[in-house]
Amino acid sequence: MKRCLMLISCSLFFLISTVNANAVDVPNCSIEMIGAYGGMEDQALDRSNYPIFLKCPSAFSGGMRMYSLSYELGKGGLATALTAFNLDKEVWVRINTLSPGGIISIMYVEK
Repeated sequence: MKRCLMLISCSLFFLISTVNANAVDVPNCSIEMIGAYGGMEDQALDRSNYPIFLKCPSAFSGGMRMYSLSYELGKGGLATALTAFNLDKEVWVRINTLSPGGIISIMYVEK
């Protein structure tokens, strides 16, 4: 019984620790556009219906890329994005992938 519990505990630890293993932290992003699109929302994929278009010269070249806020960030994340957009401030974000269509799981407004 002890071995079984230990095995389950270790499995959960490794599963949880690898969830954000591919996440990328990206500083100095500017928010170019913010939208709302109900067809994007998907709780199973942790994707809200708020697309954010970012320009991040430090992470990728070219124009802007579209990402969506995570479902958990929801309206609080939208408020943070709108504040940064209105004040023309850069943001620091954690994205699950740099590919367009990724999910923003953390967002901070930079000074």
